[in-house]
Amino acid sequence: MKKLKEKLDAKESRWFILTTLLFIGVFIVLEPKILTASYLHAEDGGRFLNEYFKYGLSSFAILNGGYLCTISRLFVFLGVTLAKITKNLNLIGLTINYSTIIFTSIIFAYFSSNEFASIIKNRFYRILVSLLCLIFLYDFVGVVYNGVGIHWVCGFLAFIVGLNLLNNKLPSKLGLVLVLISIISSVSSLILAFPIIYYLFKKIDFQHFAKTFKNISKKEYLVFGLIAFFGLLQVFMMLFSKTTVVANSITIKEIFKSIYYSLKLTFASFVLPISLDLIESLYNMKILKYVAFGLFVVMLILTIKNDHLKKYFIYSLLCVFVLYFMVFYKHNPLNYSAYYGAIIKSHHSFYKMLPCLIMVILYGIILSHIKFSKKYNIIVALVFLFIAMVCYTNKDPELDLSHNKYLDDINKYVDFQSHKYAKLPCEPYRWNWYVFVPVKEEYCQNNKCYDDIEINVFSCDRHNVCQVEVLKEGEA
Repeated sequence: MKKLKEKLDAKESRWFILTTLLFIGVFIVLEPKILTASYLHAEDGGRFLNEYFKYGLSSFAILNGGYLCTISRLFVFLGVTLAKITKNLNLIGLTINYSTIIFTSIIFAYFSSNEFASIIKNRFYRILVSLLCLIFLYDFVGVVYNGVGIHWVCGFLAFIVGLNLLNNKLPSKLGLVLVLISIISSVSSLILAFPIIYYLFKKIDFQHFAKTFKNISKKEYLVFGLIAFFGLLQVFMMLFSKTTVVANSITIKEIFKSIYYSLKLTFASFVLPISLDLIESLYNMKILKYVAFGLFVVMLILTIKNDHLKKYFIYSLLCVFVLYFMVFYKHNPLNYSAYYGAIIKSHHSFYKMLPCLIMVILYGIILSHIKFSKKYNIIVALVFLFIAMVCYTNKDPELDLSHNKYLDDINKYVDFQSHKYAKLPCEPYRWNWYVFVPVKEEYCQNNKCYDDIEINVFSCDRHNVCQVEVLKEGEA
């Protein structure tokens, strides 16, 4: 029995490695230039790299928007370490990009593993659904090929682990480690609270309440204890951060508005797995709510007679609703209707990214449970994959990485021991992100240098006017 288990574990490991490599390959095929393009995107340079240059390892304890961004900061740390060893500044951007691709591929490969066989039985179908998520992810500018958007991938991990918890299945050791890191790297990971509450609720013995604690195993105490600790730490950081989802004061009336428009966006999200272009077209034609409601009814009919599907259905919608509600709560716009329209019409709005992936998973789960042949289900998945490749593969100018050559120009002047800094632009240029790079005195003879590093922060006001500002000392 032990040898059989070892063989199965070895086989599963091989599958995991192969699917991870497959997804890495897809990333590269979608944007081959990423192999040689070294660039810094938004907070990767203007926030995380600047803070690492200024504060060193203590920057890992600095909040950004109410969370630590541990994974993003780890990518920066790896990049700077390699750059110091090789004396090549370009390795910072390359390391961040490569690390992001590898981490994201691991998460999608994790969903295709047998750990999620109770969700979608057929492995090949799980791989196709994961691959579909990867293609959809690629369409959201500012999320792929950089460390900034990795917190959305962390939210995706929390969601899929939650699916297993609904089936009384705890995460593996690998899954638990990834989840704990994700919780303090992403506010959206807190959606994991819903399946945990459901899991523990089923353990309650209402007739003999004292026996409830005996119903919980030592492993469950350990797993949920760790998740609870990291979750409470995240909540604490959210409450006491000045730039977080609970930073703004909000009235009761505005809360109800947030609920209303979050519900509208939740229903609209049923259209996301079909086409991002379609959702905008339907909105402009003023029939989005009817089409979305029709898709909702179809999915509801397909799930109503299956208890497992009902759980997945409710859980998915609850997660999507909470994610949108957090957006409205954070920004508290003066015109909720206009802000709702802006999220719908913005083709690359990253606020739709995680809801989109959640709905793709939900569609995949529901379609996999339709009692047709495996061949039929695979054909359906391939059709969706083809649609995604045609409609979603994004070639936005921001992903044309050929113009990211500014790091080459200054590379020969870099001195990581220096306290003089050159100010260089980061992607996307329209937002005025800047990274401060330590340089030799020689560079300062003909160029402007700075004695201190400015930390950039991205913020939007209630009119939805966004800008990059210099973070004041003591704010986080």
